[in-house]
Amino acid sequence: MMQFGALTLLLTVAAACRPEQARWRQLAAVAAALATGTKYPAGLLLIPVLLVSILASTEKRSVRRTTGVVVQEVMIYAAAFLITTPGAVLQPWAFLRALVVEGGWYSQGHWGYSIPAGALHLGRMLDYLGLVLLSPFPVIAGLLSLAAAAGAWHVGKESRLLAGVLLLFPAVYVAFFAVQRVMIVRNLLVLAPFMAILAGRGIFETIRRFRWRQGRWALAVVVAAMMALQAAWLVHAAETIHGRSLDDPGADLAAHMRAHGGDTFLLSQRVQEEVAKSGEEMPANVPAESGDPDFVAVYAYEAMPNLEWPANLRTLTIRTFGPLEVNFNYYPTWEGNDRIVLMTFERACSVGVDFVEPLCP
Repeated sequence: MMQFGALTLLLTVAAACRPEQARWRQLAAVAAALATGTKYPAGLLLIPVLLVSILASTEKRSVRRTTGVVVQEVMIYAAAFLITTPGAVLQPWAFLRALVVEGGWYSQGHWGYSIPAGALHLGRMLDYLGLVLLSPFPVIAGLLSLAAAAGAWHVGKESRLLAGVLLLFPAVYVAFFAVQRVMIVRNLLVLAPFMAILAGRGIFETIRRFRWRQGRWALAVVVAAMMALQAAWLVHAAETIHGRSLDDPGADLAAHMRAHGGDTFLLSQRVQEEVAKSGEEMPANVPAESGDPDFVAVYAYEAMPNLEWPANLRTLTIRTFGPLEVNFNYYPTWEGNDRIVLMTFERACSVGVDFVEPLCP
């Protein structure tokens, strides 16, 4: 959905810049249909396509002609969707039942991904979009999100049509999910291309407005350093997946505890065995008595045997030890490799980690 969403965005912007060439609008409608076939809420991508069809014109149109253009785009969209999603035609009742079931599922809730509709859901989505989606480092993610906001402001000043293309779909899409009772962040990935384009525009405009050449170069270097750090992290994450059979989470955890000697750590029995198996000496800040620790380390399946973790908490864990194929804080029911998770003692109590509960106030 994200890839076809990016393609729809590209073609819609091309249609806005070349309103006399109908092919760009038609191709954008096809791309929106392909996105819809991957995940049905992507049907909202048709909104910016129709916006361009209505507003992007070098000459005044009659209502009749504009209506004809809109009907044409909708028909192209529908045809592309049905051709690439033939089940909707071959098994129409099964298709409609699936739509009803999925709609009910999102409106009723789903395990730890359930969330009250409205302000709380909207706030959690904005937290993810602002501090997680664009970077694994919250500070960089926040800076890029601010750049995206600046980019939106500049695009709005330059062209209402382009502002509509870049902003209308994300606004309607977020509003649509805010009234649902299930939050699964993969649904938000389609917004990444829109935010990336706006962030790039915001960074460009910020650099362009520096009066001093040295300042422009300094900011450009900072941005390049951030992007290099992002790329390095992606390579590191890929290597943790590729080399997961060689991982030694016990040794990694022991090194982390030694580096934070001022904190105390409570380890589950299985994690203690993992540290011992690694050949590492147990750090001194793992007290013999349970006491009142600062942090808790436990295997994810061990802590929640039924995978009933609450999801969508950016601060659920401090970090995880193991492969980085998934953001555990947003996908704690991931049934892949088990991993050691490190969390504050207070958070472990609040979410009901089994072996910690007797120690909780």
